[in-house]
Order: sequence, then C-alpha cells, then structure tokens
Amino acid sequence: MEKDANEIEKLREKVFKHIFLPMRSVKWYQEVGRLKILVKGEGIRVTDIEGNTYIDGAAAWQYGAVGHGRTEIGDAIKKQMEVLAFAAPEYANLREIELAEKLAELTPGGLTKVSFCNSGSESVETAMKIAKQYHVLNGQPRRHKIITRRGSYHGATWATMNLTGVYRNALSFFEPAMPQVVRVSNPYCYRCDFKLTYPSCDLLCAQEIEKVILAEDPETFSAVVGDTVSHSNYVAVPPPEYWPMVRTICDKYGVLLINDEVICGFGRTGKWFACSHWDVVPDIMTFAKGITSGYIPCAGAIATTKVAKVVESSEELGLINFPTWGGNPNSCAGALANIAIIEREKLVGNSATQGNYMLEGLKDRFSNYPIVGDIRGIGLLLGVEMVADKKTKALFPPEVKFPFRAFAKLESEGILARDFESTILLTPPLCITKSDTDEIINIMDRVVTGLAKDLGI
Repeated sequence: MEKDANEIEKLREKVFKHIFLPMRSVKWYQEVGRLKILVKGEGIRVTDIEGNTYIDGAAAWQYGAVGHGRTEIGDAIKKQMEVLAFAAPEYANLREIELAEKLAELTPGGLTKVSFCNSGSESVETAMKIAKQYHVLNGQPRRHKIITRRGSYHGATWATMNLTGVYRNALSFFEPAMPQVVRVSNPYCYRCDFKLTYPSCDLLCAQEIEKVILAEDPETFSAVVGDTVSHSNYVAVPPPEYWPMVRTICDKYGVLLINDEVICGFGRTGKWFACSHWDVVPDIMTFAKGITSGYIPCAGAIATTKVAKVVESSEELGLINFPTWGGNPNSCAGALANIAIIEREKLVGNSATQGNYMLEGLKDRFSNYPIVGDIRGIGLLLGVEMVADKKTKALFPPEVKFPFRAFAKLESEGILARDFESTILLTPPLCITKSDTDEIINIMDRVVTGLAKDLGI
C-alpha cells in the first residue's frame, strides 16, 4: 500500500487525535519514537507504512511466538466463525473443551482446571480471585494479603497494577493503592537489594518472603505472586534454589503460589512453561500472549485439582469470574492452531537452542565492552544491561536520556526491541533461524558500539 508523505503524516495526526498511546508521552511518540504505523508482517520481520522493514526483536510485546503471516491460524479462526462465532461463558463449546484439555496436558504437575479470559492482566486478576475464593471456602477468610516483588509487572487493570512493582511513578496516578499488597525483593543478582553475592547470600530474597509472612501473621496471607522470570525486572533469571525455596515457604504457611507465565509461557524460555526449569508446580498459573502468538486475544489461569475442588465446593456458587469473551470459540480455535505450529515446528526446542546461541554470542562479543555491565537470559528472553561504569555498575544519569538513545539506535539499525531503563531486551519470535540470530548479534554490535561512541565511553 503505497502512500505519499502527506498521506502518511495525516494518518499520524489521526493517531494523535483519536488514540491514547500507551505509557510514553505524546511528545516522545512525536519526536523520539517517530510514531510508526505498521502495515505488514512476515516471519520475524515487520514493515511500516513508509516501506521500512525491521526485525521484530520484541515479538511485538513478547507474544509473537510463531512469527507473522501464519495464515493457518486465521484459517482456523475463520472456520470456527462459520460454525459458531460466540457462546456465553455459562455454556461450554467444543474448541474451549479441546483447548482446556490441551493446556492440562502441556502444563506441569496437577494443573488441570482453567478459567479463560481475554488478556494477561485479566489472567492475573483471575488468579487472585481464585486464591481468595479458595481460602474463604477453605474456612480461612482472613487470608487476603498478597506478596509480590519489586520490579515485577503483572498487568494494567487497577488490581494488577497494585501488584506491579515497576513503573511506580506512573502508578502513583491511581493511588491510594490496595492495602493488602506486600512487596519483597526480586532475585536480581546483578543488583542485589542486600548487596550480597550468590551463593553466599543464602537466598535472602527468598527468605524475605518467610520473614514478611511471620511478621504480619501467616493466617492473613492468600498468595505469593511472581513472574517466573521477570521481563520487567531486566530479565533477572533467578538462582536454581529460588523457586523451590518459595514453593516450600508457601506450603509451610498454607499460602498459594501463583506463577505469572504471561510472558514466560509457551516456549519463550526454552520450555513450555518457565517454572518447569526448576521442577516447581504452582497452585495457580497464569497464561496469555504466546498462547495465540497475538493473532487473537486469549488468556486465562489454570489451577491444580486440589485448589479447584475447594473453589467448586460451594453448593450455591462456582468461581466468581465471568469475562464476556472468556473461552470464546474463535479465540480457542486460534490458540489450538498456534499450539499446533509450536509443536509441529519444535519451536520450544528452537527457543532453547537459538536462545543459548544468542546468549553465548552476545557474551563473546560484549563481555569486555566498558559500556556493557551484564548479559543474561534464558531461552529467547534475553537482556543486555548497559552501564556508565562497569566497575561500580553505575547507571547513566537521567540527563543522558539513555533509553531514548538506545531506542533510536536500535531502530536506526533495523530492529524493534524493548528497553527498560538501561537494559536492552531481546525477545524475538521463537521461529528465528541461526542466520537470524547472527544478524541480531551483528545489529547489537553496531548498536552498542554506536552508543559507546555517542556517549564518549
């Protein structure tokens, strides 16, 4: 679709006039980001209205697992629409049944029962509701507090924003916050809250959870919520003992463990679900994003049989959760087609292989760069943390506007990627090839070298 410069500018003006753009200021989109209008996607690449093509280095917002242009997903949705386009949540439909059974097969341990919804935010809110209803029906109505972690991200609804430990300056608009949320440290070893070093730290970040529970009365806590590998916390991959310790603490005090796998799920970390790296089964697990690769909204929370039996033990009410499009047959059809591609093309294994290859390639290339502080990740969930001083780990001062510089440099080199403060995040589609990975590493070389030169480091 060819359009001249005037037409393109008029479209941008319509965006600014009629659409709320997320998080960043309008000025940023007008000047720094130079608002892009995407018109085409194929494989791991997208093209904007001006004809510029970029590697989708973020898989949109970490959800484009199978890449762009998968017509079989659209075909499955169309076929379902022609038979049954919608159904009220109180009625089951064939695709919903098939998808629920598939999720029970793919998820670890005793996770067997699903409540479907529309987005990652809703899935976390659903998990919170399941946990609270479980405790009330289990004879413990005082269990209302939730432990979450600083630096984590759990959603954009009001309740899930209260769980979120990042963007605190932005979330101040919505205060007062929920009083029942308690925040603890994230397992971010590069910048440990306790200024300790693993393993001599004795996992104080996990021990802190137990200390909080004991300090505020164990019988008032409902759940511990954590993104299994925190994308928003700069891809801080937890030490191997962390999640088993948290699981043990939760069991000890009757607190439910909720693993937020909205970003980590469906192969992103090199396993179907990230908690499987540590052989931990949560009581409730959230999912979204990769379940459909973004082709159509679908999300949910899946609980263990033990939790489900209690939640459904009332003679009067079932789970108090009924999103209008939860279990929509079109969404479920799209999810099933997407999962079939992931299985057929062995994309979970490819994520592990290409992710490890990219991680090692980035370390080989940048470990001695004075501007690179740390390189970490798991599967195709990777982060390169940039620093002003490698020895002290000092961040760039605000006046440098490092995130803006990084964003512009990435874009100019042909890759769309996310950045959180000083960390460049790489989360490409799981269908990338070795040559794609080499290209990303080479682009990052130009980006890092260029940023160091611009900053005089």
